[in-house]
Amino acid sequence: MPLGYFHSPVPIRTIGPGDIRCDINHIQAAREQLLQWPNRGPKWYLAADACLAAIDGKVPPDEVRKVFVEAAMEAGFLLLES
Repeated sequence: MPLGYFHSPVPIRTIGPGDIRCDINHIQAAREQLLQWPNRGPKWYLAADACLAAIDGKVPPDEVRKVFVEAAMEAGFLLLES
């Protein structure tokens, strides 16, 4: 299975001590991060569904990126570039 790389990475902060930046640049990494988030709002579910659909080849990687960004923003994990 190809990883399904995004056109550009999504900068997020990870869960754990301190604010650690992680650049998510493919579907599998997005899926792994989503599974670690404690709060699962409506956008989380859209992103999780998009990841699974992309793994099955039904959704392009950049559509996953779009909904992953929205989910990260909703959950407070998105790091905005300065």
